[in-house]
Formats: sequence, C-alpha cells, structure tokens
Amino acid sequence: MGTSISGFNEVPKDATVVLSVPGQKGQSMNSEPQRTRAMEFEHIVITPQLLQRPSRHIDAEKENDAFRELAQHLADDPDKLLQKLVEIALDLCEADTVGVSVEEIDDNGARIFRWVAMAGALKHLIGGTTPRDFSPCGVCVDQNQPLLMERLDRAYPYF
Repeated sequence: MGTSISGFNEVPKDATVVLSVPGQKGQSMNSEPQRTRAMEFEHIVITPQLLQRPSRHIDAEKENDAFRELAQHLADDPDKLLQKLVEIALDLCEADTVGVSVEEIDDNGARIFRWVAMAGALKHLIGGTTPRDFSPCGVCVDQNQPLLMERLDRAYPYF
C-alpha cells in the first residue's frame, strides 16, 4: 500500500524524516522491544514531508459545499455525521485513509482505541480496535498533533 494518512494528501517519497519518540509513561526506552519499536516508528512518520511540498490550490467553493453537506447531514442523520465527515475529508484532502477513533476501556480494563468512522484504504477496519499504548492513534494523542504516516505495518504488525 502507498502512503497511509490521516487527513493529509499524498506526499513525495524522498523526504528526510527525523523524529524522537518518547517511551510510554512508566516504561523505559532502554528495553530492546521499546528501542526497536522507536526505530521502526521513525521510519513510518513522514510529517516533515508536508513542509516540502507545494500548497494545494484552495477551492473555496468545494470547501463551502462540504460544510453545507455536513450541516445537512447533521440535520438529517446525525448518528452518521462522523462517517460523512471522514468521507468528505478523504475527498477534500485527496487522502488514502481518514479515520476517527475513540478511546475506550475494554472488558478487561485495558485502554484501547476503537475506529468509529473510516474512509479510504483502511475502511474495512471500522469497529476494530488498537491498544492505546501501541497504536498510531495513541502516538498522535501523546504528541498532541496529527501525524502523517506511511507503511504502518513496519511498526504496527496488525495493519
């Protein structure tokens, strides 16, 4: 699969990526699995490539149409608003995948993320879960920012 992204469009493959990944709370990066995970993670985050590409032309009419469509969907079918949102974002951003996940506690007391809305290449994962402390969703929350990622399977084998 090409570039897996959350709300961003395709980026060049030749950008240099440097990212420091902290250990999980209460865990040391000194353990071999943590170091290996961090090294693999550095190879999938390509957010700096966003700065190396030209800005896309702003299509105000298309964006306004999207807002109107979301507002109408909110009035007509509010329970499916998030799904409509990711579908529209996929189109506007020319993304491979756009998703919304919600943090929950599972039946065993573990913190997880559940994908409640997905569009694009990973749409088949709707309803699926990932561990809170071993997922792209968790990294974005921990970093307090959206991240552009590719080849998620290199760091997260469940992809």
